[in-house]
Amino acid sequence: MDPGLLAVFAAAVANCTPSDALLDVLTHVRAQRALASALLHGSTHAILIRVLALKLERQLAALARHSTAPPIAPLAFLALLLAHAQLGAIDAWLSCDDRCDVQMAARVLHATTRASVVAVFGSSG
Repeated sequence: MDPGLLAVFAAAVANCTPSDALLDVLTHVRAQRALASALLHGSTHAILIRVLALKLERQLAALARHSTAPPIAPLAFLALLLAHAQLGAIDAWLSCDDRCDVQMAARVLHATTRASVVAVFGSSG
């Protein structure tokens, strides 16, 4: 997964609904399932987590500037937690049979990301 793809996952922090870009990226990831799985389980996993966490931290920082409530923990920690959760959700989805379609995966990834943001900032996130 290149850093541009990871930016689409990070954008789920601020998007009110799953974006078309998220659907496109997940379609691509599904089509390249073997490569994506190798990246998620190989030596690049830690790099993916770090790069995604940095992108998520930028998104969270933008939300923090406009939030009425402070985050419940340091943004770097929260971003790292979200990065693990997002990549874990993608890994679980790739392990699922074909009944787990791209639209469902996008909704779940987006909903769990947004739920985490609400938990971190309250409803102002």
